[in-house]
Amino acid sequence: PYNSSTIFTFIYADHLTSFLVPLLFLSLINENKKNYFFIGFLIFFLYLTKPSMFFICGVIPFVIIYLDWNKKNFLKFIPLFFLLTAISIWGFYGLAKTGKFPFGKNLLSNNSFDLVGIANPDFIKRYPHVTIDTAQQALVYNINTNKFESEWDYYDAFDKMNKKYMADNFSEYLRGIPKKINFVFFYIYKDNIQPEEYKAIGNKIRYSSIINRLSLNLAFLIALYTLLKNFRNILSFKTEIYYLAIVGLNLLPHIYAWATNKHLVGIYITSNLYLIFKFLSKKKVFNET
Repeated sequence: PYNSSTIFTFIYADHLTSFLVPLLFLSLINENKKNYFFIGFLIFFLYLTKPSMFFICGVIPFVIIYLDWNKKNFLKFIPLFFLLTAISIWGFYGLAKTGKFPFGKNLLSNNSFDLVGIANPDFIKRYPHVTIDTAQQALVYNINTNKFESEWDYYDAFDKMNKKYMADNFSEYLRGIPKKINFVFFYIYKDNIQPEEYKAIGNKIRYSSIINRLSLNLAFLIALYTLLKNFRNILSFKTEIYYLAIVGLNLLPHIYAWATNKHLVGIYITSNLYLIFKFLSKKKVFNET
């Protein structure tokens, strides 16, 4: 139920990534040559959808080229072409509008403001049960936004604040990483709720989170075990490579910053699809024998 509600909540970009990421996985494990074009379109749109998709979009085209290197066609380069097109369109648009080419951590000028959520002492106390948005809003009052002449002045002001906090409190930041990993794989309660609601009723179990965590952990362990077991022939197991690549690259920015349940719906659904694929593959082998 939570996955479905996220997909149909059109306010957030997560509603797009929730089904585009699973579609990317399905396209990657399909051997149809025409899928290179569809993969390219998906990477193009994901790049323009949300900054957290940067690593998936930036790495997957190179994984495709590496795994398909022995195929004597140039179609394997199509996803990379779409990626470079997306980077160029967004980059030169940003350059024309703001005088700066947005790329990487500067993909959006409000990225530094979002990171204020982890660069403050309240993060470790609040996360993941209470929203950290209120902490962000409180810190905004410490900066005089009236002096900004461009959106990059806005970015630089919060970026400076974040770097100072990280330099002074790096051990505190490191303490938050296990909490984020625990949240991704084991947290089954409602998250990111308002402080008033948390004080009144706490955070109850979200039962669909139990299913999501079971699916993620089972799929992750099966894929990892399969690759380790067949390490000498690892490149033959593209499904596992693509699955772990999507999960790992999706989690990377969220472990660095933070994750909520709505950020993770894409990899929950991808995990379900991977498990279904493995089940059908085993059933097919069993029937053939």
